[in-house]
Amino acid sequence: MNRFSIKDIEILTGIKPHTIRIWEQRYGILQPQRTATNIRYYCDADLKLMLNISLLNKMGYKISKITCLKPDEIETKVRTMVEGACDADINLGALLNCLVGLDEDSFEVLLNKNLKCIGLELTMNNIIFPFLQRIGLLWQGGSIAPAFEHFFTNLVRQKLIAAIDKQEKTINPNAKKFLLFLPPNEPHELGLLYAHYLIRSRGHRSIYMGLNLPVQHILCANEMYKPHYVITALTTCIKIKAVEEFVQHISKTYSHSQILISGTQALNHCLHIPQNVRLVNDFEDFVLFLDNKIS
Repeated sequence: MNRFSIKDIEILTGIKPHTIRIWEQRYGILQPQRTATNIRYYCDADLKLMLNISLLNKMGYKISKITCLKPDEIETKVRTMVEGACDADINLGALLNCLVGLDEDSFEVLLNKNLKCIGLELTMNNIIFPFLQRIGLLWQGGSIAPAFEHFFTNLVRQKLIAAIDKQEKTINPNAKKFLLFLPPNEPHELGLLYAHYLIRSRGHRSIYMGLNLPVQHILCANEMYKPHYVITALTTCIKIKAVEEFVQHISKTYSHSQILISGTQALNHCLHIPQNVRLVNDFEDFVLFLDNKIS
């Protein structure tokens, strides 16, 4: 069972701790358990209930009315109302609810609804990445097991691969060539898969080489393909010296290409950036680069 602090509940629901405590005292909506040192914590069922209450509250229901309902009645109302909701924050909360219950069927329905309603790019930018950010905070703090993040990322990964497979291969007359890969010990590939999709959607050529590839192992692909741009990411916790060495190594190895590097490990350190290396802050930055720099 996962254990959540009141701060965790705030991160996932957007409800301030002060408000949660008032609701507990006034309406008895939760009965938090306590550790041996008297620190309150909440279980999966508590989080699920608070997510549902938060969703109804955002959709206009007053807390005094919500607390008159039984938990199963609250869940039924949420399911019904979320079906027709296109608001990103509402759908984000609903997906979090599915995650807590490992409810794959409901997760699929919600994800497919958003993909159909607002498209892949808005779904990724407004729902999926904010979702990952929230879950990442809990995972780093030890409040939630890594299995929950894997459950989510694998489902999204399937959707991205399916979307890439369905893309029409319309090549821009000024198309550039991109080569994408992740170095060893970098398991987080959703961002790179999404970049692969964005590149192709703009009419450029893109080859995704996959995970766990040392720089020297794709030298032959580089020589044959001759990419204008090489893209990779550094998100796993590694020493600053190793990050610096990697950046210098990839710069020299692909000296005839521009290197685009993203990820917290690259962005959060003061690195010496070679002339052919560019740091990409986020996907908004990357899309602006695609649309303005190489159109």
